[in-house]
Amino acid sequence: MLLNIKKSEIMKKIILPALLIISIGLFSSCAKKTSSPANNNPTAALSANIAGTSWSANTTTATANSVTITIKGTATDGSYIQLSLAPTVTPGTYSFSQSGNYTCQYNTGVASYLVTTGSIVVTKYTKNSIITGTFSCTVADAANSSNTKSVTQGSFTGLF
Repeated sequence: MLLNIKKSEIMKKIILPALLIISIGLFSSCAKKTSSPANNNPTAALSANIAGTSWSANTTTATANSVTITIKGTATDGSYIQLSLAPTVTPGTYSFSQSGNYTCQYNTGVASYLVTTGSIVVTKYTKNSIITGTFSCTVADAANSSNTKSVTQGSFTGLF
């Protein structure tokens, strides 16, 4: 009988509290943890307002070689915007020019428009991976330079 009392006291004082602590630990570790995941899978994109009208590419490509980095977005109607940058680009602001390292071309499928003034802001560039930024400029019809269009609120994400 003495042995039975000691077993029940051991059970009440040591084993049951230990099991309770272990159970609480197991159930609390099963709690659902929520967090907002980082965007580790960006999507290639290029969009802008052209002469006040929203324009968006449905396909965007980016290529890089020893001469230039090119980001080209093509819309469903065949029109496209093509940005060209120096291969040594780093995050920063650059001025567009017609014949320099930073150019912008808008093509309607009928007319080609070349940059006259404007700038591009590269916000992120990881070689052979991703380039992102914004741009705005004025482009002029290559066949009639007095025919210009304003390109505003341009943004791009190019994936290599």
